[in-house]
Order: sequence, then structure tokens, then C-alpha cells
Amino acid sequence: MSYTVDSVQRQESTKTTSKAIAQQIFKKREAEIALDLFKVGWPGERLTFRQLCEEFEQSHLPTLSESSRRNHRVFLRNLTGFLGNRSLPEIDAKLIEQYQDHRRRAAGHASPQS
Repeated sequence: MSYTVDSVQRQESTKTTSKAIAQQIFKKREAEIALDLFKVGWPGERLTFRQLCEEFEQSHLPTLSESSRRNHRVFLRNLTGFLGNRSLPEIDAKLIEQYQDHRRRAAGHASPQS
């Protein structure tokens, strides 16, 4: 899709082969620009992890099978429950390890302490 923000022409992929979904994504982007909600820059500077997951759900899940959508939603619910509204630069390897430990404990498979 192609659009103009602050007099600068921009292009990006909608990451879909469906024309209908691509048009929905483009209309959403147009609305964000019109309402001054679209911010250009590295996504981590403008999005929380939760917002990135929501964008992923809206943009990519419609292209998947129902069982894949269900699996992705469970995965996203677990991740957003732990990482929530952190900005992307706050998420580092140590935090991911903490998430993995959290999931192991939740599943009853806690790893032995070293």
C-alpha cells in the first residue's frame, strides 16, 4: 500500500495476498493518518507489546485456518498476560527467559534450580 504522511510518500506491504484484507488494512491506515494516530518511526518506539499483538491479530490471523487462529490466540493471550503494556525496547532476553520459566511453572514443569 502507498500513502502520504507529513508530505512524505510511504509504501509498505499489507502482508496479505487477499485484496479485501489489504483494502481493510489500507482503510485503517488512512483513518489513523486522518485522526493523527499514525506515528512514523521504529514500531518499538510507538507501540506496546499488547498493541503489536493486536495489530498482528487484525492483519495476519484472518489469513490463517480456524485452528491456527485459535492456537495463535492462546499463545498471544499467554504472552500479553506476561508482557502486557511493556514497550518493545523493554523486552530483552532476560525477560523472555523469565516468561519461559513462568510458563514452565504454570504447566507444572518447573526446571531445577542451578
